[in-house]
Amino acid sequence: MPSGLERGGSRAHRSVGALALTMRWLRRPLVHFLASGAVMFAAQQWLLSSGPSQPPPIRRAIVITAAQVEELREEFTQRTGLVPTADDEAALIDTAIQEELLYREALARGLDRNDRSVQYRLIEKMRAVSSVPNLDPATLYRQALELGLDRDDAILRRMLVEKMRLLSSAAEVVASESELQQFFDARREGYRQPVRVSLRHVFFSAQQDRVAAERRAVELLDVLQRQHVAAEVAVGRGDPFPLGHRFAASSAQDLARSFGPDFGRMATSLPPGTWTGPITSPYGLHLVWVDTIEPARLPPLDAVRGQVLEAYRTEQRQMRFQEFLRHLRAQYEIRVEVEAYARRGSA
Repeated sequence: MPSGLERGGSRAHRSVGALALTMRWLRRPLVHFLASGAVMFAAQQWLLSSGPSQPPPIRRAIVITAAQVEELREEFTQRTGLVPTADDEAALIDTAIQEELLYREALARGLDRNDRSVQYRLIEKMRAVSSVPNLDPATLYRQALELGLDRDDAILRRMLVEKMRLLSSAAEVVASESELQQFFDARREGYRQPVRVSLRHVFFSAQQDRVAAERRAVELLDVLQRQHVAAEVAVGRGDPFPLGHRFAASSAQDLARSFGPDFGRMATSLPPGTWTGPITSPYGLHLVWVDTIEPARLPPLDAVRGQVLEAYRTEQRQMRFQEFLRHLRAQYEIRVEVEAYARRGSA
């Protein structure tokens, strides 16, 4: 049986032999090649992971030429009779850019390929120019696309732009109670209810003789005030009025639609319970009796909830649309060949 010393010497001898074998293996050329390859691969992976993951996308171009801007100016003048100011011109260019962005996005999404109204218009256009107009609709539609009849049609362009505009903000807008309350609180003055009056009037037509109508009005006013004639009786002492003799809970704006702005403004400031006048309108003269006055007030949210909710939804849709436009605009290099607009954009 070997002693402890002999066993220790045997283990040491085996360790030295294994070390020598490992050193000879590491000196082989194949090992050096594999090791250097592993180092190079690791370095390459580190460089790739620390650098950009992919090259930046190439931005497409939208160019608004000087000729296009001149055409926009001419259309503005034809429509309004005015020469566009610098601000008008900038707004026209902004609108043209916006429409081009929406049009291109509509085409990219294939909105022109599954719209019956678009297909019908192209079929009819192709039928008008085709030497064989009696072809079936599918063939005419295909030929229209091959000829590019969809690319120079202002009506189709407008349809697709509007369709893309609606699609960009079509998602349902949901408002929590707190969001709606905050929205309302920030705009409360806009929901202020105006002064409202309930009134009756005696009408005197000035169509034939204005002087005589005014004399009749003054004479009757004196009688009504002295004799305290009831309002429902007094209205029968004048001329017929096509819109009636009684108006309930009407604001100055409501009355202005029926009698003109001066009448609406004066009637809402009259004292109740007495005859006043004569007040003129485009129709003639009026003696006015105010039954009640409801002062201006700020309503609670529940009283105007429907209006507030619709305004909130409209604002949210507009914000979504503007965000959508910013997203589209970032994908393009936009150039306008008008120096004044270019300076405005860089200011």
